[in-house]
Amino acid sequence: MSYSYTYRKVICSNDDDYEMFTRFFMENRSSFYHPYSVKGVLFIIENSIRCGNIILLLNELDEPVGLIIYYIGTRQNNYEDRHVGYIDFILIRKDYHGTRVFLDGMKAILEAMENAGVKEIRFCADSENLYLRVLYAKLAKVVDRVHYDKQSREYLVTYTEEDVYSMKLADYARIVNRFLKRKQ
Repeated sequence: MSYSYTYRKVICSNDDDYEMFTRFFMENRSSFYHPYSVKGVLFIIENSIRCGNIILLLNELDEPVGLIIYYIGTRQNNYEDRHVGYIDFILIRKDYHGTRVFLDGMKAILEAMENAGVKEIRFCADSENLYLRVLYAKLAKVVDRVHYDKQSREYLVTYTEEDVYSMKLADYARIVNRFLKRKQ
C-alpha cells in the first residue's frame, strides 16, 4: 500500500543521507528518556548503517525533523527471522512534537514492514519506565525481558533491563489506519 506524507520521507541509502542521519541523531541524542553518550550514539549509528534501515522525515526546508531505525529480523537470530520487524528508535525533533511527523513515522514503519513481508513487529522499552510500560501494554504484549550487564553497556544506556513487546503487523496497521481516519 502507498501512503501520502505531510513530511518528505527519505530512506537512507548513500553517504549524504547517512551524514544527515548522523548529524540529526548526534544533535538530538539528549531527547531520549535516557540520554545517550557520544560513544553510545556512535555505536548505534555504525550498527544502524551496517545492519539496519533508516528513514528520515524532512520538513519543507529539507531539514530532518524525525528518524526511524528499524531492522528486518532480530539481532539474536542474526536477522534471519525475517517475519519479524524490530523498531529500534523513533526520534522526533522537540519543536516538532505534537505535529503530524509522528503519524508520518507510523505510516513509514507500516509501509516498510508491509513491503518486507513482516508479520510481527517488536520493540523494547526500559523496564523501569512506567509511562512506556502502561502505553505499550495497551498495544502489544511483553514476550521477553532482556537483562544487561551494566558494565558492558554503560556507554550506551543507564538502565539494565528492557521489556520486549510484540504485536501482529495487522494489529499495528489497524491502529495506524484508525489514527489516519481521525486526522483527516
